[in-house]
Amino acid sequence: MKKLFLLSFMAFLFKGHAQAYYVYSDGNSNSYTLDEKKLVYTPVNPEESSSGTYSGGKAKKTEITKDTFKNISKLLDRAMSEEEDLQNNREMGTAQIAKYSSKGKLKKKVILKANAAYKVKIEDVFQIDLK
Repeated sequence: MKKLFLLSFMAFLFKGHAQAYYVYSDGNSNSYTLDEKKLVYTPVNPEESSSGTYSGGKAKKTEITKDTFKNISKLLDRAMSEEEDLQNNREMGTAQIAKYSSKGKLKKKVILKANAAYKVKIEDVFQIDLK
């Protein structure tokens, strides 16, 4: 419940930007929110984790360039269009990508299979940009 509120609040904060923005949830339900100016990492805490003990660490925020946003958004858009990497139901280990309009309206949401090649690429890019 806290996670849903937090994601809704993050969506509210990202409204009004000139570009679309994305929310990516990894296989542990840690989330990454990306817009043309910043990348925000929101970790899962033990109370929200399925094990009751997992922690995604500390929240992070980093400023990014428009070129970085353009490159990452292209990667996310490609992942969203790879039909063989997608599935209908969210399960442990899968990832979710949601794309929102600049006004905060959900444009598209997909679930990446746990073994999807794009899942690894996206998470690697996020880790590099958050260092």
